[in-house]
Amino acid sequence: MKRPGAIKTIQFIICLLLTAAALYCIFSDSRLYQLIAQDPQARTLAFLLWLSLGVSYVFLFLDFRSYAALKRENSELDAAVYTDPLTGTANREGCDAFIARYAQNTMPEGMGCITLILSNLHEINKREGRDGGDRALRQFADVLTEAAGADGPAGSRSGDVFIGRNGGDKFLVIMRNDAGRKIPDLLHKMSEILRSREAEGKGILQYTAGSASAGVDDVRSLAVLAALSDKRAGGNTELGDD
Repeated sequence: MKRPGAIKTIQFIICLLLTAAALYCIFSDSRLYQLIAQDPQARTLAFLLWLSLGVSYVFLFLDFRSYAALKRENSELDAAVYTDPLTGTANREGCDAFIARYAQNTMPEGMGCITLILSNLHEINKREGRDGGDRALRQFADVLTEAAGADGPAGSRSGDVFIGRNGGDKFLVIMRNDAGRKIPDLLHKMSEILRSREAEGKGILQYTAGSASAGVDDVRSLAVLAALSDKRAGGNTELGDD
């Protein structure tokens, strides 16, 4: 089934072609032009036809506006449902939805996952309160996003890297391509960024990480790949194939 936007675009192109054809017929045939100019009935018929065409353009324009507004509302709804408001990355539902995309499809050979757990979040909460813990989660998400080369919230679900907060102190990174090479690079960049932050007195963020990649591990689904990375990071996920 074609998307409504594509259908409206085709309708608009057809209207443009019909308009161009009608204008060509009128101005390329002097007798037809004179007939319309001199005959009242011909002028009335031409007026009604042009009026119908004009009304079609108006309704097409309104349809385009309605479709654009609906698309914007759907995007805002998706953001509200699948985005973690604290960190700007995908939330637990967003992570589950992304993994579900590959439930019925063959997982790419270059796909891989990293699970990262902010291990000193409990200490930060005790020392600085909930606000301090929320601040640490935001900072950790920013570090992870920077290391992954994503562009903030939009980059967290597009391109080659998916980033989500998979509940509490846990973050999930999924790489679609060449994960065997990119996973070590990301973890190395994270270490550099965190060391630089610590040297600047911006606080200490400690984490544990576990990774798994389709090219190395004998895994047939993304869900099991994510569970394996979680287990290696020290999470409580039970492994199982689906």
